[in-house]
Amino acid sequence: MNRVVPRILIASAAYGGENVGDDAILAAIVEQLRAIEPETRITAVTRQPHRMAEKFEIEAIDIQGFANRIEAYFSIARHDALIVGGGALIAQYTDGLRGLVTGHPGFPLTMLFVAKCLGRFAMVYGAGVEDVSYRPARFLIRHVYDRANVITVRDEDSRVRLTQDLGVTRAPVITTADPVLAISIPRRDDASAILHRAGLDDDRDSVCVINFAYGADRRDELLDFMAKTADHAVSSFGTNVLFVPMNHRPDADRRGMEQVCDRMKLCGSASILDPPFDHNDVMAITRRAELVISSRMHLLIFAALTGTPIVGISRVPKVDAFLAHYGLHAGASTDDLDFDRFAPVLDESWRRRELIAARLRENREALREAALSNARTFYDSFERHRR
Repeated sequence: MNRVVPRILIASAAYGGENVGDDAILAAIVEQLRAIEPETRITAVTRQPHRMAEKFEIEAIDIQGFANRIEAYFSIARHDALIVGGGALIAQYTDGLRGLVTGHPGFPLTMLFVAKCLGRFAMVYGAGVEDVSYRPARFLIRHVYDRANVITVRDEDSRVRLTQDLGVTRAPVITTADPVLAISIPRRDDASAILHRAGLDDDRDSVCVINFAYGADRRDELLDFMAKTADHAVSSFGTNVLFVPMNHRPDADRRGMEQVCDRMKLCGSASILDPPFDHNDVMAITRRAELVISSRMHLLIFAALTGTPIVGISRVPKVDAFLAHYGLHAGASTDDLDFDRFAPVLDESWRRRELIAARLRENREALREAALSNARTFYDSFERHRR
């Protein structure tokens, strides 16, 4: 049988410029699929079709609005294969019937269901799986995801949740790694212009990059904790602090970072990165930084890829699962924001930053190979499906 170049539709409710990590996942999937088959024809559903089409040289379908999402379902019939992938793809779902069409994680689930009803090949690509207690969601996940041709998950904890807790047993489930762990790394000098825009000198200023997920947690306790963390980096390590809002929504990361700066004692040494910037810009910045402190997994991934020492703050299980790849543990948890216990962890991480960086580099190639296996699994499984 001659090899067929598949027409692939990539679907998630997350793509579209609001979250740097989610867009990096789309970039990684496209890059890895084309590395194996350069002529692969790719379409993505996204909130910013024109920007995504130009940036990634793909076709794009707008999913803003109920009618456009319905049109996305019809587009499945024009493609040979569906890939659903993007962050915590399988997670708690309580948004009602409309959320199945427009929400995340409801929308990828229903796209998968339609694809299988139409007899299309469907793969879940490098997904994260979170705890799901809502019974209707558990039912839908078990009966829909079990119809996928193949599922790859980004860590072993996700595989256990999916197969043992949620009962997905018919579909092959393979542990790989987050697709972003195999994304191309920009040059170090790419950071100069964006650092200058933040008021920092690329050649002289020491930089500590900090992020926290304010949109998911708006407690004053968290803001106070992050302000103390930033002040400690300035006073104890002699660094400037650069807050990087990974979620671009106006009510998300940046709003919280502005409040943290207001609470800092040494706010003159802190700045917030203003858009526009993308995952390549953030990776260039992490490559230049001395330390990255984050509760968002994809900022930790960017730092790990560039060999920059990291201190993770546990917010959801995926952060702990990612750190475990390197034999590391979260320095603090959003469930227990005790800065007096966190400060010694920061100090120790700063003293051991060269050892941490070496550990990140040692594990980088193995995780890159695991991430690349997502694309190889897609093509191998698609060929078997065609036979």
